[in-house]
Amino acid sequence: MPVASGDVPYINDIQATLNDAVRRAAAATDVTYIDVTDASQGHDACQPIGTRWVEPAVAGTNPIVVHPNAFGSKAMADRAVAALG
Repeated sequence: MPVASGDVPYINDIQATLNDAVRRAAAATDVTYIDVTDASQGHDACQPIGTRWVEPAVAGTNPIVVHPNAFGSKAMADRAVAALG
């Protein structure tokens, strides 16, 4: 990913802020929010194929970069099914 290592904490903070906004919106509208932050640790775009849940901006296997790949989509779907029954 074309991100300086020093910017990673900033990006993580932005992601946490966005997740919190979605969580609060879900609570306000009485819908279920499923947080995959902990589950996705170690599955970032910098990981090898088969481990990463998100495709990198360069040299990925999916034409839609910096978005969930099949592994990430399945992992999130599994958590949704578990949470919703």
